[in-house]
Amino acid sequence: MSKGVIFARKTFNQDTKSLFEQAVVLDKKNLAAASKLFTQCLETCASDRVLQIYLHRCEKISAHFN
Repeated sequence: MSKGVIFARKTFNQDTKSLFEQAVVLDKKNLAAASKLFTQCLETCASDRVLQIYLHRCEKISAHFN
């Protein structure tokens, strides 16, 4: 991984850290709200695999209960 990619990843993490933390807390309480925050984070960095996994998990659990 190049230094530019590492820098971009760290910048993304700093920019969306608060949203991500809120989404993780909501993940256990309010799947719709958590999904919305994970989606907002993905708008900043669509290739973030961790965000994709969390969002997919919210969607899968939500579909199971609907």
